[in-house]
Amino acid sequence: MSFVRQGPLDPVLLDLVGDMALRGFAETCIFSIMYGMFVVLFGQITITYLKRKKPTQAQRWMFIICVMSFLLFMIHGALEVGVAGAFVYSMLVGNRSEPLVDKIVLVTPLLVKLDVGVVWMRGIEIMVSDTIVVWRAFALLNHRRGLVIMPFILLLGCIGSSLLFLAHYTMGRSTLGLFLVNYLLSLATNVAATGLIGYIYWYDKKNAAALERHGMDQAAHVLALLMESGAVFCVFQTINIGVALIFNNSPGATNYWSLAIAAVFIGLTAMYPTMVIALVNSQYTLGPISSGEVSFRPVSSGKALEH
Repeated sequence: MSFVRQGPLDPVLLDLVGDMALRGFAETCIFSIMYGMFVVLFGQITITYLKRKKPTQAQRWMFIICVMSFLLFMIHGALEVGVAGAFVYSMLVGNRSEPLVDKIVLVTPLLVKLDVGVVWMRGIEIMVSDTIVVWRAFALLNHRRGLVIMPFILLLGCIGSSLLFLAHYTMGRSTLGLFLVNYLLSLATNVAATGLIGYIYWYDKKNAAALERHGMDQAAHVLALLMESGAVFCVFQTINIGVALIFNNSPGATNYWSLAIAAVFIGLTAMYPTMVIALVNSQYTLGPISSGEVSFRPVSSGKALEH
């Protein structure tokens, strides 16, 4: 390659190029794996939906959510691949007569634009996922929707801080504080909404003796699936925030591990609504939920999220 014949290179410059290449490689590999999982999951949901002769309104809305999530993830993926591809092309293929430092200067404006697009897509995916989580709790609390006020307020704060973070990032301003506030509000939103679903399950179980047995299995499984998936998502979200804060500026492999974990989290965030719908369709839980002594009101869960 041409830059090899141009004499000794600045080690700092080579370190910068190598670091950018490794970052792009790590994020692109993780995204490719997550994308493959999403394709399989989306295909399963699509086949299940098409097999229904007369889908209900709730089923139609759930399928629309899946399609929207998949399209957002595809756009996000195209931008991720674009960043890595533009960098590799500029460094190794294009501008062969230019020295390495000039190649970096030439490709930087394009990388900055693509990176802003990637960050916007990540922010949109998080906002969509949090909105669906709060809507899920709202749909389940048919006659107690006043309880959703706290998750709703947290959601508004999450969306506001996310838009502010994205605006500052686009303008090149410092965003660390906004990043932390946005992620903490997102975590609080998910914890509050999942906690409400746990409350529904506990309340119905506590009052099982006074409830009818009809609809028990469906309601029990839906509540359990939403509660379990929400709890797992909150745990992983906490891990992602902790790793980002502790290891984001660490040198070497530790930093790349934090990037990989963040990429997995973004992928799970985009896939989360589709994953929940797939689990509800399969009625799979981590353990036995209902028994002969426990029943659940169909109006509180089973009919709010028909599968």
